[in-house]
Amino acid sequence: MGMMRALVIDFETMISIRKTALFLLPALLAGICFACSENNTRRAEQSIAKYSGINSDLAKILERHAGGDKDHYRAACFILANLTEEDARILDADSVIASIDCALEVWRKTPWASAYRFDTFLEYVLPLRVASEPLEYFWRWDAASRFGRGVSPEDSLHVAVQKVNNTIAFTTYPELFKNKVQKYSVSATSLTGKCDDRTVVTVMAMRAHGIPAARHFIPYWGSSNNGHSFCSVIQPDGSCRVFQNTTDEGENAFFARKVPKIYRKMFSVQEKTALYKYRDTEEIPPEFSDFRRMDVTDSHQIGFADLEVKLTGQGIENRMIYLCVFSPAGWIPVACTERSGGKALFRAVGTGTDAYGNSGVGDVNAGDGILYLPCYYAQGEFIPAANLLIHKKNGGRTIEPSSQTEKVTLHRKFPLRKRIEGFAQQMVGGVFEGANRADFSDAEELHYIYEIPLPRMQRVTIDHKGAFRYIRYRKAKGTFSLGEIKCFDAEGRHLSGRLIADNTLRELPELAYISDNDPLTYISVQGMFDGWAGLQFDRGYRIGAIEFCPRNDDNNIYPGNQYELYYWDDEWITLGRKIAEDYSLQFDDVPQGALLRLRNLTRGKEERPFTYENGTQVWW
Repeated sequence: MGMMRALVIDFETMISIRKTALFLLPALLAGICFACSENNTRRAEQSIAKYSGINSDLAKILERHAGGDKDHYRAACFILANLTEEDARILDADSVIASIDCALEVWRKTPWASAYRFDTFLEYVLPLRVASEPLEYFWRWDAASRFGRGVSPEDSLHVAVQKVNNTIAFTTYPELFKNKVQKYSVSATSLTGKCDDRTVVTVMAMRAHGIPAARHFIPYWGSSNNGHSFCSVIQPDGSCRVFQNTTDEGENAFFARKVPKIYRKMFSVQEKTALYKYRDTEEIPPEFSDFRRMDVTDSHQIGFADLEVKLTGQGIENRMIYLCVFSPAGWIPVACTERSGGKALFRAVGTGTDAYGNSGVGDVNAGDGILYLPCYYAQGEFIPAANLLIHKKNGGRTIEPSSQTEKVTLHRKFPLRKRIEGFAQQMVGGVFEGANRADFSDAEELHYIYEIPLPRMQRVTIDHKGAFRYIRYRKAKGTFSLGEIKCFDAEGRHLSGRLIADNTLRELPELAYISDNDPLTYISVQGMFDGWAGLQFDRGYRIGAIEFCPRNDDNNIYPGNQYELYYWDDEWITLGRKIAEDYSLQFDDVPQGALLRLRNLTRGKEERPFTYENGTQVWW
């Protein structure tokens, strides 16, 4: 009994050793597991006592396995020890018992179970949930039969993982980012949702086959206005293999945006963190109020470096400092640390590249590094604790407004993605033609698109002296893509006409989008041969100009829309409002070196901050 107490007392020291040692002696491992087991037993009993008033069946889960198989008992203790009040209220004892039995039966049949510690099974195979999805119990049986067809007991871990992932043909929609995580039953049958939904299904499918897996998540990108999650399979050596799509092989994961931090969703409460230590003495932001996350940034193939910040905030005694990234709704915390005097050291902070220093960000004029704002958190708000800074692999810099000002010329409020530029590129090789016969047998070329057009509405002057009743845009082969078309006569008057198109396009309802005055709507058809669409007028007109727009994101400056420019100086300060008269805006008296932000007050929500460097908007 004395030895048992000694092990419990020394448990924290043992954990510290385990995290830093390359390997441990079997006897030490056994001691740690024993201490963990006793700790979970005590906490399980505490949970039963704490929640007995809302669910009297919880004790049944422990009683079912008491005095029997020790692994079943440890599994039951682990589940109960880490209960939330929400789960304690709704948990069904018989379903939990069946889930534990099923998980252990599958685990023991796998050829890789002996390569792992039992704690790995508890954390990454046994749990009833993956993220915050509504609780359902049947997924463990359903996922085993629905996904991973062909998995056999003879398969290696690598082969089994690949077979499972290859069967999950899930379609994700980024615009669903703010939606709640779906039930497993919805995601598994529809195979559509956001990345969190695919992650839940994939992790559940892995776990259903006895494969240790977890949800890894990026709370918020460092260059885009949402976050991301994916399935990571935990290897026997503690490393992980990443699965974001059906064709992934788990190696060399590619992230198309800048990654500030990556966390692992845990089932157990992470009590050894600084954040947990101050949970009762400091206000914790909602984004970090769940103490079931582990920082795994340094286990992924991204660029990262430690970041030490000199704190400048005065009069606040908070111990916890947060590192935030920009979002249109406010600064979003992605990392936290306990301050030491007037400094805060953040470990393994993303620098915006892959592990080899290459940028995979598909933005035109993207800045080098990630923009961060160190903050305190008090009274529900993030308060700047230091200057804005750019964190890069080899150094960085702060961003502060100068007392000197300059004139800036702005073209966009959001970075131009390579994807959007690619839509414009689809129009290269297209031609605008005029004719007086409906079959265009007398067609004459008015304008040929040799170079990538701008990703917005643009006007081309037509020098042809002839008059035409029919005008069309034609693409000889490839993708036919067009957002808008307008024609003007020689005097500059807008010409109204009836939409016309080839036999394929005229049957599509999207044809109406090319003449609806909405730059965000478009028609796009792949694999076309001599596809065309255009306008028929009441008679022949000499064409003075044609305006057209590729498929785009409508984040360019747009004539007639009202915009407001801000700069950051511990808060967003307005530099005034203007109504655009053209496809660019000019503002005078803008502080040099400042972080800027342009908002469209007429329409649209997408925006990202930028600096103005050498006459160019550089995006963060």
